[in-house]
Amino acid sequence: MLSIYKQIIFKEWFRFFLGSVLVLLIILSLGHVLNGIMRANSDLKIVLTSLLIEIPNFSIKIFPVGALVASLFSINKLRNTNELTAIFASGYSRREFMLDIFLASLVASLTLFAINSFVLPYAKSKKDLVIDAYGNFSSFQDKGLKANTINSGKIWYKSGNYFFNYVSFEKKTNQLFGVEIFLYDETHKLSEKIEAQYAENIKGALWNLKNVKRLTNLNFNSFPTETKYPNYEIPLNETLGDFKKINSDISTLDILRLWEYISILNTSGLNTSEYLVIFYDKFSTSIVCIILAMLAATAIFTPNRRTSSFGRNVVLIFAFTLFYWFIYSYLLSLGQSSKIDPILATFGVPFIFFLILIFYFFYHRKLR
Repeated sequence: MLSIYKQIIFKEWFRFFLGSVLVLLIILSLGHVLNGIMRANSDLKIVLTSLLIEIPNFSIKIFPVGALVASLFSINKLRNTNELTAIFASGYSRREFMLDIFLASLVASLTLFAINSFVLPYAKSKKDLVIDAYGNFSSFQDKGLKANTINSGKIWYKSGNYFFNYVSFEKKTNQLFGVEIFLYDETHKLSEKIEAQYAENIKGALWNLKNVKRLTNLNFNSFPTETKYPNYEIPLNETLGDFKKINSDISTLDILRLWEYISILNTSGLNTSEYLVIFYDKFSTSIVCIILAMLAATAIFTPNRRTSSFGRNVVLIFAFTLFYWFIYSYLLSLGQSSKIDPILATFGVPFIFFLILIFYFFYHRKLR
């Protein structure tokens, strides 16, 4: 059974948290809908479908700010009604109050982690529902390309008269690793298989395969012919732009399958910085939810001061929001391009906030 103090704190915190999340969600949703309606050949049904798919992505930006708003405004409300002073005067310590804020923000953090790890990848996997409205992956449709799910570290798809799979695509060097091509004849029988350690793009849809093993005559009642080549040029129906778009489908993996994929890439000695950033981000964003809530809650160290007006609270929220969204996004882009370590890219901003929080606790360590 929760004490009366915990009930008051949780009630106010979650009231402001849900309210701020709802307001921010409405603002972002209106912007998304208006942007969709203004596009040529837009369809309201498609626009609303795309909005439904984007809502989990909006929550990644909204939840940390919502936690900040909840702590800041709930404490401000308790202070203005003198309830905060009464709570501390009755013997309820600031340590207990901060623990309550931590528990409340932990609920929001775990919810965000579930959304980011499972709901968001599922929503991204449904992006083909809005192809007609926004033109995403339009070149895939023109060429009949069908990107499949990633299982056992392989990206599969069908194009023209062949099936194709590869382990990873390196955007910096325009190379495909772990390439396998299965060609079939006009009777739809498997006729040829080509394996290559990696493939380099020469120009357009022309590729140079390295360390190739080629099996031919697979559609005849005889032993296949095996031939090896150090280099083997082959035209594919896909260009670099197509493989970059296919590579983006990795974001549709839930956190468990994403880690399996990263582990396979690590065993192959391939660069995994881009995918590690995606993986660590799911944890980092959730941690930021807690840290921002705790930072805003440091206002309890001055419960009797009236200088913290509504306008000052709004300015604080705006400043923290800008710092979080812009600086964190910038570091993520650096991490994905391998310019900085993925851990620094994802946990750098939370660590700065954590240091600020430690400073506040140390400075007010003598207060109960």
